[in-house]
Amino acid sequence: MKSLCSFRKSIWSFFLISLTCSTYAYSQTIVGKWKAYENGRLSSLIEIYAGQDGRYYGKMIEIYDADLAKKICEKCPGDRKNKGMKNLVILRDLKISADKKSADGGLILAPDTGKEYNCKIWLEDNNTLKMRAYVGFLYGTRTWEKAQ
Repeated sequence: MKSLCSFRKSIWSFFLISLTCSTYAYSQTIVGKWKAYENGRLSSLIEIYAGQDGRYYGKMIEIYDADLAKKICEKCPGDRKNKGMKNLVILRDLKISADKKSADGGLILAPDTGKEYNCKIWLEDNNTLKMRAYVGFLYGTRTWEKAQ
């Protein structure tokens, strides 16, 4: 009887440890909701998610900048032309790394100009994501914070 109780405690402990580790591992990924800042002010909430094609995408699910929220993406290419900013897909075709802590090979859309730039993103730490947009050797890097 004692060994059965001990076995059950071991199974229960293993389950709790597994659950804790999987939750921790999930939080250590680029997937999720991120606060984007422009000129030091919170401008939007970006949701990064896996597409059906195995690549990763990001869309603006909340717009905090009143001017940006009113805009229509008149200069955007393709299916995003003349769309509103809310739920606009701004990150496309990112290929995620094996550890799910970075992605590259995709494009980011600048909705105010309609231009797309090569981009890569990576976790700086559990609550900080870096997004770099670049053309050739010129680049700009933004810091996004994990939304709670």
